[in-house]
Amino acid sequence: MKGLILFFSLLLVALLACSKKVKPTTSEVLQPEITPTEKAEKVAQELFKSNYSVDFNSSKTVACITKSFKKRPNDIFPTLSFILYHPATEAILFKETIGKAKGRWKNDDEFLVTVTPGQMSRNSDVAKKQSYLFNIKTKTKRRM
Repeated sequence: MKGLILFFSLLLVALLACSKKVKPTTSEVLQPEITPTEKAEKVAQELFKSNYSVDFNSSKTVACITKSFKKRPNDIFPTLSFILYHPATEAILFKETIGKAKGRWKNDDEFLVTVTPGQMSRNSDVAKKQSYLFNIKTKTKRRM
């Protein structure tokens, strides 16, 4: 009986020694995880090249990439070009260029675009009709 146990033990050791061992290859280089900020910066550089701004909502899930520029040198108010970008899915949720406008996050889910009226009139609702909130969850614009 001892001989049989010794035989199987030696056989098991021999089989384990001869078994093929899997080693990770050194040619596989792991890419470091790209942060949401780095993803947004990359998109901003591709779209706007320079003089842009990246501003995240409070939960840091959606970035607003903006660039303000003057179409003509004598323009008083700049034109706003912006995109709302979701780094996790790498999706552009909304994109627009609008004259005489400013944009900012109103809350975590809504981006507010405020348009300055070109000429003040008795009816100050002109700017309100052009200003709007964009909801990133429902992807809808709501006029102010």
